[in-house]
Amino acid sequence: MVLGAFLVDILQRRNISHKTSLSELSTTLQLRGGPWSTDRCFRHFSKPINHLQAQAVNRLSFVSELLSMPRNTNDSEEAAYQDLVTWTAGSMYGAGSEITNSTIINFILAMTLYPEVQRRAQDELYKFLPDRLPTIADRESTLYLNTPVKETLRWHPSVPLSLPRRSSEEFNYKG
Repeated sequence: MVLGAFLVDILQRRNISHKTSLSELSTTLQLRGGPWSTDRCFRHFSKPINHLQAQAVNRLSFVSELLSMPRNTNDSEEAAYQDLVTWTAGSMYGAGSEITNSTIINFILAMTLYPEVQRRAQDELYKFLPDRLPTIADRESTLYLNTPVKETLRWHPSVPLSLPRRSSEEFNYKG
């Protein structure tokens, strides 16, 4: 086991709470120099953006739109702007991939807990698509297969889908 391999190791050792400022957290992460150092994260986030700039790809994307906007800045402001774009895009990508990962894990868990549902979905898949992988166009013909997927999203959503509610005044239902 490598000390500092996970972010939680650093947070527990340094007594970091919800009141810790970002600059204190950044300093703590850099002191460890482990996989969670800000430099290492930034290099990881920079790879796709550097690739996009090197290839001069003209596809419409979040990053290409921000980088192609006209700006009247000097070199240091431009570098700060590119850093901001890099961190923002990296955060969005990280959040999206985590949600996808947790949904897939929950689906596998559901299929493990309910093998009869898995068997029925697999039978439908083999019946309608015996010789190829499914595509989005096949959703209409594989109605049962869509049911466990939707149930996974309902059963254990990766993100909260609604805000907690409460009544603004006292209310008695049926009496």
